[in-house]
Amino acid sequence: MSSIYDLALSGVRLNSYVEIIDCHAHMGPHGEFHIPRNTPEAMIRIMDRIGVSRAAISHCISLESDFRLGNALVYEAIRKYPDRFIGYAVLNPHYPEEIEEELELCFRHYGMKAIKFHQTLHQIRYRSDFERYKPVLDYAESKKLTILCHGTPSLKKLEEVASEYRNVNFIIAHCGSWNMREDLEALNVAERVPNIYVDSSGSVEWYGAFEKVVAKVGADKVLFGSDFPWCNLAFMIGRVLFAKISDKDKMKILGLNAKKLFKI
Repeated sequence: MSSIYDLALSGVRLNSYVEIIDCHAHMGPHGEFHIPRNTPEAMIRIMDRIGVSRAAISHCISLESDFRLGNALVYEAIRKYPDRFIGYAVLNPHYPEEIEEELELCFRHYGMKAIKFHQTLHQIRYRSDFERYKPVLDYAESKKLTILCHGTPSLKKLEEVASEYRNVNFIIAHCGSWNMREDLEALNVAERVPNIYVDSSGSVEWYGAFEKVVAKVGADKVLFGSDFPWCNLAFMIGRVLFAKISDKDKMKILGLNAKKLFKI
C-alpha cells in the first residue's frame, strides 16, 4: 500500500485510507477581515475535496461579540450536519452570571463535545485573570471534557491549572508557529504534564517545526488543527501529510487522537 505521503502527492482524497478530524476550525464571518467560504455548506465542500471527515468548530461571533449567539449558530451546524461537525462551547469569562446556564445549554441540549478558550480575544492578559475561568474549569472537570486554548497569559499558569484539573485535557493551539521561543516553552509544558496536548494550526511555521513538535512530545499528544476557514485547509493539512514522520504517527495526529479526546 502507498504511503500517506505518496497518496497526498498524487492528489487522491485521503478519507478512504485514514479518518481525518480537524480539531481546530471556525465558522462564520469575522468582524475585522473577510473570510470566504465560511458557511457550513461551503466548508463541507472543501472538506470533501480534501478528504477531511469532521471538523471541530467554534463560531467567530462567539470569540468576539456574542458567545451565546455563536454557540447557538454552531448548534445549528452540528444539528444539520452531525456527521461533519463537532461543537466547541465558547464561554466569555467576563459574564460569570451567564456561564452556568450556557454550559448546561451547550452540553445537555446542543450536544457540544468540548470547550474553547480564546484568552487573547477575551482579554485574559494576566495570570490572575485566568481565575475568571474557574466555573468553566470546574464544569469541565466534572464532565471530563477537553479545552482548546488559544493564547495564555502564562504557560506556567496553564501548567498549574492542568495539574489541578486532571480530568480535563487541554490542547495548546498553534504550537510550532509564529514564535519559536514560546513554542519551545509550550512543548516543554506539554512534555511534563500528561493532560496537555498541542495542535498543528498556525498561518506560519518555522522550518522543520512540525517534526520537532512530534519528536519533542510524541505523536500521541499532537492533533491536526487548521484554523480553517481562516486559513487554507489544503495548505494546513500539508504540514502533516508531507512531514518526515511515520504513517502510524500521521494517523494518530490526523484523527485518532481527536477521537479519543472528543470521545467520538
